[in-house]
Amino acid sequence: MQNDTSEALTVFPHLLCAMTRAGITRNELAVILGISRSTLQRRLRGSIEFRWNELLRLHAVFPDVPVSYLLKRPKPSSHNTDKEVKTCQNTTAANTADAKSSVMAICAVNARKSSD
Repeated sequence: MQNDTSEALTVFPHLLCAMTRAGITRNELAVILGISRSTLQRRLRGSIEFRWNELLRLHAVFPDVPVSYLLKRPKPSSHNTDKEVKTCQNTTAANTADAKSSVMAICAVNARKSSD
């Protein structure tokens, strides 16, 4: 199964990184949030906003990460490079440890860019 992480990478990269670290797929997150996968996709693209009850569930899934950080949008100048996007496109939560470490490296880059 191919991960479609690139689709929402530039909208909520911190949420996608947290999902990867936890091994949570988009389908699983949709079930946890009590919404359809297509609704989750629209939320991740930024087309529609998360509802309050969904934010509470996000906090329950990732209690050590502030929801405001998970949903922080990157600055326009900090968009990912093509190489970073390709790495995320080829990565799934069920992939090998090497693939996960690649995504975690991208997460670290995103975190550094966000703190600037």
